[in-house]
Amino acid sequence: MRIFSLLFLINILNTVNSFSDYGLICKNPKLMEYYKKKYEFYKDKIDDEKISVLSKNFELPSFKFKEHILDTESNSDKIIDKGTNDYFKDKKCILFGLPGAFTPTCTSQHLPGYEKLYDEFKELGIDEIYCISVNDIFVMKKWKEYENINKVKLIADGTCSFTKAIGMNVNWVKERGFGERSWRYSAYIENGVVINTFIERPFKDESVEDPFEVSDAETMLSYLKEKLRVKV
Repeated sequence: MRIFSLLFLINILNTVNSFSDYGLICKNPKLMEYYKKKYEFYKDKIDDEKISVLSKNFELPSFKFKEHILDTESNSDKIIDKGTNDYFKDKKCILFGLPGAFTPTCTSQHLPGYEKLYDEFKELGIDEIYCISVNDIFVMKKWKEYENINKVKLIADGTCSFTKAIGMNVNWVKERGFGERSWRYSAYIENGVVINTFIERPFKDESVEDPFEVSDAETMLSYLKEKLRVKV
């Protein structure tokens, strides 16, 4: 009974506005412990948090991205346009956003975590995993090569336009000298529509901390194993 009371209070306070299925949280010890531990801290800081439109049933906006591909005829790189539909239409996908290429946590844990567990996600029926960051396509290409990423696909949001459109942008000017970047999050998406999100808290501008507790690959995999287990 105490667990359901906790979840009810969290919902009222909008601390967890991205979960719709409380049963899945209760069955996931890692998430349940996380929210129990953080509840007292977060409930006093809600006014500082940003609210994102990236939540259940949100349809990803139509957007054009730039992408590097190898031109087989000239054996050289060329830049092409790819739209939201090219990435997400008729697919089950994971999209995770992070503050920047070559930054410590992104490079050592966030991106390689999804690459490491990629095959396990595929076994659950996931078609693609995308990593998006507010960096240009040249930086993202070099980062992919540096990290030896062969399975996860990297998306460059150089102008932060897509990240703004889904409400996941933050300003990190004073604290880190980054300017406007993506906050750290992950989302499970079917045919361009968000099914669930894992957004790091507290979500706010000029954050001193860079939390990395629920947007990781292990948490998403745990959720999907429960969510998709009947279909597998």
